[in-house]
Amino acid sequence: MAGPATSPSIDFSILHLADEVLEMVFACPQLDHRDLSALAAVCSRFCELSCSRELWKKKCLKRWKCWSFDTLDSGVDWKVAYRERLVWERLVYPAVRVLAALNFSRETVSHDTMFQFDKMLQGNDSVPVGLMDALTELSNCRDSVNDLTMKYYASRVRDYATMFQLERDARALCNLPSDDIQLDKGAILLSQWQNLSTRVSADYVYQKLDAMANRVRELLAESLSSQSVSYVEKENCHSGKQSHGNTSVDESHGASAVGESCLVFGARSVLHMLNKVMFKEWKFAGNTSDYYNPVNSYVDEVIRTRKGIPITLCIIYAAVARRLGVNVEPVNFPRHFLVRFCEAPPAAKEKVVPVYVDVFNGGQFMTAEQCIETFPVAGLHFMSESLFAVPHPRDVYSRMVRNLLHYHQTVSTMDTSAAIQHLLRYLHIIEPDNVQNTKLLCTVNVHLGINGRQTIEMLDTIPFEDDEVVALREHAEVFLQKSCEHPEIDNKQTLKRSMIPQIGSSLLPGQ
Repeated sequence: MAGPATSPSIDFSILHLADEVLEMVFACPQLDHRDLSALAAVCSRFCELSCSRELWKKKCLKRWKCWSFDTLDSGVDWKVAYRERLVWERLVYPAVRVLAALNFSRETVSHDTMFQFDKMLQGNDSVPVGLMDALTELSNCRDSVNDLTMKYYASRVRDYATMFQLERDARALCNLPSDDIQLDKGAILLSQWQNLSTRVSADYVYQKLDAMANRVRELLAESLSSQSVSYVEKENCHSGKQSHGNTSVDESHGASAVGESCLVFGARSVLHMLNKVMFKEWKFAGNTSDYYNPVNSYVDEVIRTRKGIPITLCIIYAAVARRLGVNVEPVNFPRHFLVRFCEAPPAAKEKVVPVYVDVFNGGQFMTAEQCIETFPVAGLHFMSESLFAVPHPRDVYSRMVRNLLHYHQTVSTMDTSAAIQHLLRYLHIIEPDNVQNTKLLCTVNVHLGINGRQTIEMLDTIPFEDDEVVALREHAEVFLQKSCEHPEIDNKQTLKRSMIPQIGSSLLPGQ
C-alpha cells in the first residue's frame, strides 16, 4: 500500500519578493529608522531599498505632522529631513522637560531657565527651522492629554525663539540710516512681538498695501485715458529734491511701478486719489468708538478691521504713498500723529511749503496754522516749528510702544505686569541708551522675579551706578542663582550630559 503523498518543499525567502512589495513592507509603521538601519546592513539590495526617497517621505509624514516647508516639493531629501528632525526632537524634548521642572511652581517662565535653548539659538543667523518645527510639533500636533504640560512649555519656548529673532530684526532695522527705515516694517515687527502665538504674517500686510497702491494706479490710468493731461513736474520733494531722488522703495513688495503715476500727476493729485481708495473704497477710518483698544496699534489688525488710531493709519498711508513714488513723512505732533508732503511752490525762488495730512479724519489736507487750531496744544500760544519736526523712525516706534504701555497701565488684568514687562523689553530694544527705561525694565524684572541674567546685563550698560542700580543688581543675582535650582538637577553641566543625548552619524542607513 502506498504511503501518504507528501507536498514538494518550497524554497522561499523574503528576497524573492518584488522591490515594490519590499518597499511596502519597509514602509510599515511598526518599522522605524533603527529597523531600517538593521535591514540596510543585510545586503546591498535592502540597503538600496531602505534609502528610497518615497520610503523616507512616508516615514517623515507618518511620524511628524508639522513641517515648515512644502511637503509636496519634489526637491526635498526626505532621508536627510528625517535625520535632522530626529536630532532636533532628541534635543528639544528633554530640554522642555527640564524647563517644565524648573518653572512648574512659577507664575511666569524666566528666561534664565532657557539656557539650553540659548545654546541652540546662538551662533545662527536665524532661528533654526528644525528647532521651530520640533517645538510646533510638541505644542500643537501631539494629541495625548498627558502631554499638556509639555505642550504649554513648548509653546513658551517657541515664543522665546520668536522673540529672539524679532529682537535681532528690530535692532538691525533701528540701526539703519533713518532714510532707509520703512515705518511699515517696524510696525509689523511690533505687531509680531505683541502677538507671538498668532504668528502675524508680514506678507499679508504687504499684499494689502500693494493692492491699495495698484488700485490707485488703476484710477490714475483711467483719469489719464479720459482726459488730456499735460506733463506736470513732480511736486513732491524733500529738502528741495524731487521725490524720485529720495523715495526709498522695497521692490520685493510690489513696488516695481513706483513713480510712474507721478510723471503726469503731482503729489497732491496722487494723494487725493489715495484718499479716495483708502477712505471711500476701502473704508478706513479712525476708531473713535474704541480708541484705546490695543489692536488699534497693530498694523495687521488695522488693515483687517479698517479701524485704527492716527499713528497706525499714518504708517499705512505713508507706505502706500511710497509705493506710488510720493514721499510722505511722519510728523510727531502732540496728541495727534500726522504726516506731511512737500509741495513745490509756483515760483522757483519761493520756499517749499509742507502740507499736513490728517489721516485719522479721512486724509484732510491742512496747513500748520490749521493743525494748531484743530488740535490745540495746552500752554502753547504761538507757532513752534518743533511741533512739526520729522521724527526719527525709532521715535515713531517708541510712541507706538508707549501708547500700548498707557493702555496696560490704565486697565488692570491678571497679566498686566507681564504685559508691561514685555513692552518695556521691546522699548529697550528700540532705545537701548535710555537709562530711565532700562531702570524701569530692570525694576519690573526684579518685581516678577524673572530674567536675572538679562537684568544684570542691562545694568552693566548704565554708565553710573547709584543706590538703585546696586539694589537691583543684588536682587537679580539672588534670583538668578535660584532660578536653575531643582532637587533633581545639580547644575547645568549635569543637565547637558544627562538630558541632551549625543546623536551619532549612524542613525540612518547609507550614511
